[in-house]
Amino acid sequence: MAVADVDGVELVYELDEGGPGASGTMVLVSGLGQHLVDWPDDLCDLLRQAGFRLLRFDNRDSGLSTKVDAPAPDLDVARRGAGVRAPYELEDMAADVVGLLDVLALDRVHLVGTSLGGMVAQLIAIGHPERVQSLASISSTTGDPAVGAARPDVLELLARPRPADRDEAIDAMVATSSTWASRALGATDAHVRSRVLRRFARLDAAAAGLVPAAAAFAGGGGSARQLAAVAAARDRTQALGGLAVPVVVIHGAADPLIDVSGGRATALAVPGSRLVVIPEMAHDLPPGACGAIAGAVIDNARRTSSDPRHQDFARLR
Repeated sequence: MAVADVDGVELVYELDEGGPGASGTMVLVSGLGQHLVDWPDDLCDLLRQAGFRLLRFDNRDSGLSTKVDAPAPDLDVARRGAGVRAPYELEDMAADVVGLLDVLALDRVHLVGTSLGGMVAQLIAIGHPERVQSLASISSTTGDPAVGAARPDVLELLARPRPADRDEAIDAMVATSSTWASRALGATDAHVRSRVLRRFARLDAAAAGLVPAAAAFAGGGGSARQLAAVAAARDRTQALGGLAVPVVVIHGAADPLIDVSGGRATALAVPGSRLVVIPEMAHDLPPGACGAIAGAVIDNARRTSSDPRHQDFARLR
């Protein structure tokens, strides 16, 4: 784990050892409130076996990266997008990523973003096409309010404040995450809880017992600010039409948080893109879908590389 100062925002990141190699670097952009460790090990291993090194990081206001000094917006207002005032925009989060690439002297990369991370990755490809070799947008949408809508009962869960008590906070996060878990693809109760506990263990290690781990989740401050940025985002549909890099759009057919119409609209907006809809996948990266997701991401990146290791990916699936 390392820390990069990007214009006053400290981003905690992990970059695989070794040189860039023929395949280049994949930058994994996490979703709302997620930690870099939320990327499944199975998925990461498949990407590495295909010849890529990985850059994972905590977005601002999540994980161990800088928490923005601003009040948490009213989540009920943010989720409706009604006059929400966001402390920062998705464009600012995209600038964070580009700044991180500058710090690490990474010229052109393959972008892989999930949910909010998919929106941020889209903006990087739109604003900085010279830095992007390929784009994979997972479980995301275009910013057009007519597509990608969440089920009202699921969206309402995001407006609930996190308990300050550690055990209650864990239980609340497990309950929320379970509502968009892909049960048919291996996201069991035990699997969901293990993902949440992994976050808390990481916070515990960083805080060394000086700060209650649950405090990072109390009130949903960081997630609320990120959600406000999503609610305030502009429609990217027209700008997506100008992308000239290989793009794959991956979405779960059973996604209750960002409806699959968001993925379909994204693919429709980008000329020459590929749409991969995974049956029974909800709004997560479940064990039973990691092979399909990795395959789609690598096949898309392979369109920009002649690395022979890519040709053998079929044996890894």
